[in-house]
Amino acid sequence: MDSYNSVTFLENAEQIVTYSGTDIARLTGLIANGQQQSAWSNRYIEFNFGTDLYDEVILSTADFGFEVDNAFGDPPSPISEPDTRMILGSSLFGLALVRRRRFR
Repeated sequence: MDSYNSVTFLENAEQIVTYSGTDIARLTGLIANGQQQSAWSNRYIEFNFGTDLYDEVILSTADFGFEVDNAFGDPPSPISEPDTRMILGSSLFGLALVRRRRFR
């Protein structure tokens, strides 16, 4: 993280909070100098807002570089109840077929 980078969290297009690289360094005890090989400036950081939610993240830089890992993504979607039953039922049916063939 560099001091000239910032991370902004929004919910419904409304800004919740913005952290600069300097803010993140101060809160985590790291150094905001962008040294990619240093454990003191190149770490995994988790932002936890408790029960507050956000639906958009803006990564900004006032210079040329802002490197991130692939830690962003859609949360896993839950499997609906009918789909769960269908998966379970087809699995049991497959096991019954295998078992039936073995005992012939």
